[in-house]
Amino acid sequence: MNRLIHSVGLLPLPNSSTNTHPIQSINFHPNSRIPLIYVQTSDKTVQVVRVRSEEEMEARRARKRRREREKAKDKDKTNKGEDDEMLADEIKVEDEAAAGTWLERITDYCIVRAKAKIRSFSLIDSESSGTLQISLQLNNNSLETWTVPAPPTESASGSVMKKLKALAGTNGVIEPVRKYTVEHSGHRADVRALCVSSDDQVVASASNGTFRFRGGAM
Repeated sequence: MNRLIHSVGLLPLPNSSTNTHPIQSINFHPNSRIPLIYVQTSDKTVQVVRVRSEEEMEARRARKRRREREKAKDKDKTNKGEDDEMLADEIKVEDEAAAGTWLERITDYCIVRAKAKIRSFSLIDSESSGTLQISLQLNNNSLETWTVPAPPTESASGSVMKKLKALAGTNGVIEPVRKYTVEHSGHRADVRALCVSSDDQVVASASNGTFRFRGGAM
């Protein structure tokens, strides 16, 4: 098993310095073409992080090489020969190290903030290709459904970074939207007894010394 499963490193979540709540659950998006990971904390949030593509990583390495060369030229424009070769070798080694780390591949995408503490969450198949849906079960016995903008992908129409900036809008933050909320004042403890009236119009339930009655056609 050690040969089949190996650690790729310890990955702190983006904004982990401000969010100190322990992680309760984690899910990859079921569609492998959508590079999102959903992380539920013990608070009221589900943090959505994105996995950068190989194209993005290569672009980041190219920018880093360009910056290193510009710094070297500014430092000493007269150095030639061996210094240039040593610089190229150093940049190559740094790029190879960066290519193998996941710290640069994980980036923050958006945060879903519920009204109450989250008990669990589930991903919903959406008919719209432009949005993703997530359903939250809260500790106050309510449900919330949120829509999350689908992340862009590499295409001929533009880079991922340009599309992300357009998706974020003027405030620079990708905002999920609360679409539905279902609120019912249910029992806070386990239901101990349940019965239905003779005309099938009322349901009575009992839990921890309290009764609740619900009316409606059965």
